[in-house]
Amino acid sequence: MTKKDLNVLLVASECGEVAKVGGLADVVIDLTRALVKKGITASIIMPYYDVVKIKAEKIFDIEIDFAGRSWIVFLYRHMIGDIPVYLLKNDFFFSGDYKEVYIDSDKFERGPFEDDAKRFAFFSKAVCDLLLDFDLFKTVNVLHCHDWHTGSLIYLLKHGKEYSSIKNNFKYIFTIHNLDYQGIRPFNLKNRGNFVSFSEWFPDIYRQVKNSETMDILKDKNIKVPCFNPMKAGINLSDRVNTVSPTYAEEITKSDDESMTPGLKAYSTVLIMKYMIRRN
Repeated sequence: MTKKDLNVLLVASECGEVAKVGGLADVVIDLTRALVKKGITASIIMPYYDVVKIKAEKIFDIEIDFAGRSWIVFLYRHMIGDIPVYLLKNDFFFSGDYKEVYIDSDKFERGPFEDDAKRFAFFSKAVCDLLLDFDLFKTVNVLHCHDWHTGSLIYLLKHGKEYSSIKNNFKYIFTIHNLDYQGIRPFNLKNRGNFVSFSEWFPDIYRQVKNSETMDILKDKNIKVPCFNPMKAGINLSDRVNTVSPTYAEEITKSDDESMTPGLKAYSTVLIMKYMIRRN
């Protein structure tokens, strides 16, 4: 496959010149520009948060199933030079109380990642449906997914029965920006409601995998309550895994007392071993 044959879709929670919270946004836009400069077709897809203040063209709307009900998602396009940035808008997940790029669930005493985990699970489902059903994305053959926010997407494409016809159409790249944040949520919380667990987001898939070996790909083994770890899913299921820099790749393998958040050492060592094997 030549450069001209490549069509890369970068999937991310933020992007420079559209919505920026941290360095992830800069990497996404700078990398896309570098790909285009090399003659590679590249575009970006991200949520359309209410805080985003740009002019974007509405393309169409779609209806997706998530958490046992139907939702309307509006697809917009904003051009940064020659680069299309596709934005997904939904009045619940990216507006109102959820208008910001990231939500501090602990501030509302709802527990780590409770709000953002469901928002980005929804975003991942919407991207999968666009890849499945719409000609606009039919020529995409590389999915470059950034950080835990996109781990659900890779899992859905690889293991969701409805996507079996397209799952082999792509090469999957997963970039680790910050290993401290992994988007971990319980698989199943009974009688909680409000889309707080994996079994609520994807009930059909949960029934398929809850007693299968596939759970090892998803499960965070460091937590007593069975939890879905989207960072782990993205790493285990991608064709290539990298970090934002060689320095960070080395940093996340150091012992807890040197540089790391407690509890991540063993897991991150496995991550970086995968990275090195795949790179070579």
